[in-house]
Amino acid sequence: MKFYNALYDNLPCICITTDSSGLIVDLNQMGRQRLSYTSQELIGTGVFSLFEAADRSPLQSCLIGCLTGTEQQTIKSVCLLSREGERIWVRLTLRILPSDGKGQIVVFFCEDFSEFRQLEANLHNKIREIQLLADALPGKAAYVDAQQRYQFVNRQYGEWSRATVEEILGQTVKEFMGPSGYRKIQDYVEAALSGQTVSYKFNWQFADGQDRFMAVKYVPHFGDTGEVLGFFVISQDLTEYKRAETVLQQFNTDLEHQVQERTAQLQQALDFEATLKRIADKVRDSLDENQILQTAVQELALALSVGCCNAALYDYNQGTSTIYYEHTDSIPASQGQVAQIAEFPELYQPLLKGQYFQFCSLVPNPVRGRVAMLACSIFDDQGVLGDLWLINQPNHIFSELEIRLVQQVANQCAIALRQARLYQAAQNQVEELERLNQLKDDFLSTVSHELRSPMTNIKMATQMLEIILQQTGAFNTEPNNRVNRYFQILHRECQRELSLINDLLDLSRLDEGTVPLTLTKIDLQTWLPSIIEPFLERAHSHQQHLQVDIPAKLPQIATDSSSLERILTELLTNACKYTPARETITLSAVATPEMLQLRVSNSGVKIAASELTRIFDKFYRIPSNDPWRYGGTGLGLALVKKLADHLGADIQVESTVGHAIFTLQFPI
Repeated sequence: MKFYNALYDNLPCICITTDSSGLIVDLNQMGRQRLSYTSQELIGTGVFSLFEAADRSPLQSCLIGCLTGTEQQTIKSVCLLSREGERIWVRLTLRILPSDGKGQIVVFFCEDFSEFRQLEANLHNKIREIQLLADALPGKAAYVDAQQRYQFVNRQYGEWSRATVEEILGQTVKEFMGPSGYRKIQDYVEAALSGQTVSYKFNWQFADGQDRFMAVKYVPHFGDTGEVLGFFVISQDLTEYKRAETVLQQFNTDLEHQVQERTAQLQQALDFEATLKRIADKVRDSLDENQILQTAVQELALALSVGCCNAALYDYNQGTSTIYYEHTDSIPASQGQVAQIAEFPELYQPLLKGQYFQFCSLVPNPVRGRVAMLACSIFDDQGVLGDLWLINQPNHIFSELEIRLVQQVANQCAIALRQARLYQAAQNQVEELERLNQLKDDFLSTVSHELRSPMTNIKMATQMLEIILQQTGAFNTEPNNRVNRYFQILHRECQRELSLINDLLDLSRLDEGTVPLTLTKIDLQTWLPSIIEPFLERAHSHQQHLQVDIPAKLPQIATDSSSLERILTELLTNACKYTPARETITLSAVATPEMLQLRVSNSGVKIAASELTRIFDKFYRIPSNDPWRYGGTGLGLALVKKLADHLGADIQVESTVGHAIFTLQFPI
């Protein structure tokens, strides 16, 4: 957004942004300068108050037309009023912008041609001066209005026509020249009244009988809005005519040159605007450092038609600047060239401060010869990353518009480079975390395999020792007997370690995708009771209520029965472990035409939102939430998640007021 605001603010014309009702919402820098208002002073006021009263009705019609169908409306000439009352003549273009959800936005693009109006006025003043001086000069002058009637005739013009001034005034050109004479000049008169300047020569016999070769020029007289009000007739002998013609031609040439120059500047500004947007879109959409800078140098070289454009990056540790990217046409290539920053302080001191400069080398380069160069830093608020160099023939001077374009491209490159480097750093961290996670999984898998055999042997040895002690009579089955108590601890802890090892191995096989999937049709009404039975006694011993809510008619599901049994066993074990006494554990099922849901919920439990996102992580246990002090490894729910994914099911957890609910969802 900062880029588009800066572009709008630096457009070389007055830009006024309004809403659909004509209320001003923004004003660019050129508008603030020319109108002498701040944006805050105008925001919320009607845009038409800035224009002369006579122009307001056409402006309202244009705005309505723009909003009701035509995206762009143009008025060739209207007058803006500055704070000081200065009249600013502009060519106005209304353009509607896409809606941002808050209403339509209209931009008034006002191209200032007051200077050209002043030049036109100067021309009219010149002609009026000729009229005033006509009686004092050996020339002849008259003025004809748009109805071809003579309105002004000086004394010499009357002598020339053998008539008094009073006799000529009010006559039409046809009446004055006669039918035959009028036919000869009819095309000239019509051309002058259409806005063209016409010159012709002819022989004329004066009242004293002398024949003179005369030159006549018709000069149109334009009104303030550009319409032709009439034309001036200037008659002289050939010498005087040529002198006046030369002056007027030069004046017209200068005026035309200024118009062409201004038009070219505006067109170049629009072309640069499009170039900047194209470059910005490409570099901001890329996270590849190579593509960012290669795009920038190529687009700049083509847009500015320079012989070479290259980009260098700085290595502050080595104190070097290396040209990594280059686009060259007529200038010898220098990609890969490395410069020691300390050896060229006159170049790198300003660049390291974020500045730009252009120069032409006094001493010819051995390879390039004498060239003109523009250097611009690639920098942001964190520092200078490198620079852009544009190289051209020695007679080239980079204009302000070209320099501004290069600076804006350099800014876009700095932003894109920072984004690319942050992305690369993040990718490296992700890859490193993935590598460490894989090492951890490999380690756990290896350790689990190595521990399984010893733990199996320990379990078997404990069982054999118990049998031998029973045979010798040393084993007493009474609960308070220490030998019995120690053997119970051995059995319980041995089984706990074997369960941990088996869980780790199951997780490892699920991660590797080596667990087979055997699909069978399951009728939950007949299959679930055997799964639930062991938990009924356990819930009763903890003074918990275990409810089963399975509808009579449930569709069969095709799944792996052993994996589904493991999931439900883990969820019910988890519920029994964390449900306080006198609370309820519920196993329910819900079926729709598209899916089947199995839910395990327990009351008297609340899981914080911060815990829900981690509850299926390996080795994660909810702190201080085990009323029966069973403990655990934190692998049960992680295994549930892996098994659900293995079955193509979805497992979700939610916590409402006093309840925790696990939902296993199968597609039907």
